[in-house]
Amino acid sequence: MIIRSASAVLPDRGPFLQVKAWITSWKLDDSRVRILWRTLHAALIKTGEITKASRVMVELLKTFTSDTAGEAKEEAFQCVRDAVGDPYAVSLDHLLSLKPVQHLKGQPVYQLLTIFVGGDVAVYMEFHQKNGAALEKMGLSHEANLKKIRLLTFLNLCRGRQEISHAEIEKALVLGAGDVEDFLIEALKTRLISGKIDAAQRRFRVTTCIEPSFSKAKWQELRDGLGTWQSQVRHLKRMLVSVTNPDSS
Repeated sequence: MIIRSASAVLPDRGPFLQVKAWITSWKLDDSRVRILWRTLHAALIKTGEITKASRVMVELLKTFTSDTAGEAKEEAFQCVRDAVGDPYAVSLDHLLSLKPVQHLKGQPVYQLLTIFVGGDVAVYMEFHQKNGAALEKMGLSHEANLKKIRLLTFLNLCRGRQEISHAEIEKALVLGAGDVEDFLIEALKTRLISGKIDAAQRRFRVTTCIEPSFSKAKWQELRDGLGTWQSQVRHLKRMLVSVTNPDSS
């Protein structure tokens, strides 16, 4: 009864949070919570909603500790494989904190995850050369992987930059000279980056770019930046008060 009603509300963020609320209100133990997440995951896979299924799998893996991580080894493998294979999943660093995923260390699938979190095209190409058979066994497409790692490498290349030459893009992404513009057009279609292709100058001018991964150091940098901004706002408010109400000081 519980599983049947939960399956009916699974699709988007609101209902997804509702499932979490039910877990709390029903006071389900870990074994029942895992049954629930596994059922929702199977339902999403059946309907082809891979991205949503991956979110559910992450919730399932969160229920395991260091002591029980080995019980979810196969599901951790599936989680990483599906996340790497999902062309819309560009931020994968959160998977590294999951205990069952950490249990995969030393395996090609874990190395592949670290490449898609912090590696680049050159590192992936070297990995593929040594682990081509393992990739095939995982059911992952080398062509799809290469397309995705090129996009991630490009996003990292653009971070904090105003413009990049086609020659630099060509080298970093291991592209042919005539393939750069086609790649840039496809990259712009993802809306993960915006900018202008300057064909005459053979440059790409960056407007905005998302962060593919957000490390602890980056969160700290953001926190420090927000703290500075808040201090500046408070200082500005004090100045405005002193100007508009000189007697109040």
